[in-house]
Amino acid sequence: MGNNTWPGVCWVQVRFDGNFRLDCKIMEKGIRRFRIATLGCKVNQYESFAIKELFLENGFEESGRDCDLVVINTCAVTNSACHQSRQLISKLKRENPNAKIFVTGCYVDLYPSELQGRFPSAMLVPTRYKLDIFKVVERVEVNVERLNSSCFPIKPPTPSERARAYLKIQDGCEGRCTYCVVPLARGSYKSLEKNRVLEQVTYLEKTGYREVVLTGIHLGKYGADLGDITIEDILLEILKRSSKVRLRLSSIEPTELSRDLLELVKSSERICKHFHIPLQSGAEKILLAMGREYTSDEYAELIWDIHKLIPDAGIGADVIVGFPGEDEKDFENTYQLIERLPLSYLHVFPFSVRPGTVASSYVNAVPINVIKTRLNLLRSLAEEKKRTFMERQVGNYIKFLPEKTIEGTYIMGHTDNYLVGVMRSPDGGLGKWALGKVRGVEANKLILDYIKAIDY
Repeated sequence: MGNNTWPGVCWVQVRFDGNFRLDCKIMEKGIRRFRIATLGCKVNQYESFAIKELFLENGFEESGRDCDLVVINTCAVTNSACHQSRQLISKLKRENPNAKIFVTGCYVDLYPSELQGRFPSAMLVPTRYKLDIFKVVERVEVNVERLNSSCFPIKPPTPSERARAYLKIQDGCEGRCTYCVVPLARGSYKSLEKNRVLEQVTYLEKTGYREVVLTGIHLGKYGADLGDITIEDILLEILKRSSKVRLRLSSIEPTELSRDLLELVKSSERICKHFHIPLQSGAEKILLAMGREYTSDEYAELIWDIHKLIPDAGIGADVIVGFPGEDEKDFENTYQLIERLPLSYLHVFPFSVRPGTVASSYVNAVPINVIKTRLNLLRSLAEEKKRTFMERQVGNYIKFLPEKTIEGTYIMGHTDNYLVGVMRSPDGGLGKWALGKVRGVEANKLILDYIKAIDY
């Protein structure tokens, strides 16, 4: 790739020969303004926060335009995500013509040649070195081989809002879903060691956060590489070590939600009553073709078990529409299954062909117009399910974490079961759990009356 000159920089050269290698003379002393832009999952957002804090701690200033340095953390899980990533890179190059552009994230790992062809002056940094990207900027000469390939920051990033923090405790996926590129991009299972998890939760608690969302690429496989600990074990350890934070689980596979884990969530006052459990399809033929490891009946049994055990738990699901071979009967099975289940929200996606996956060779593609019709039907059903779940909360007492102030005396945040709520608080306190009574539903939000503060 070619050389670039810009203020404060000697030159940059990136070479790709099957393995990433960065040969660079980047920094003199002039760079001070930076911007980080992020697409994709919560893990990507978490990693971008960690990168941002590293730049700020080293004297850089965050800016919207006229930056000296721009980092784009990309996503490539769908064609749409790749398109959005390319658009974002182009936009930020136009807005910051003198900036050096660094591109990282899954797009870099999966399709580096494509990015090199479109953006020859950008520096590509593979995901496994993402958290060390500052060293590429800081040093006069850097080879990728000298960078730290750790997936976890030394300390967790701390967003300015002192309410909810994310803590990444797991990375990597070894699943065999035929449509998914994540295992190709993120690699094998990697877990944050128990002592580091506990240290980071303690740090977040002392910093003032009152909810910690445990996240990962395949969260239910936490500890698979460590050999002596599971997701349930680490929850128990955190509960023993901490006293003021509540915990929330991000997405977890249906095959990894054990009865013991469900009982733990039910019995603990400090674990949020919220589950996000991917479904993907309600048709047996499609689940099999997707490489999913459960049947629709097994999924349904799990959801009903949760509902019976924790009746007001928020339960979300992911669904893919238009998988190759999905006929009308298959879609009808999916729709009817979701209609019957006590789900509170859905994330609905169209099938996206990803190069390198097994499903990319499947025939019987579903026409685009059919996919759009099915998407609209499921999204309408999702709105109905969410509205029903919200209306069911009216009259209930519910735990609520205020995250921001609106209209002066009102505070908005999320409930224990992951609904957005609005409440008038006597002290306007943010980041402190409160008990509220649900008075009604307006504009897709719960209207809550303040009852009392909750101090764990």
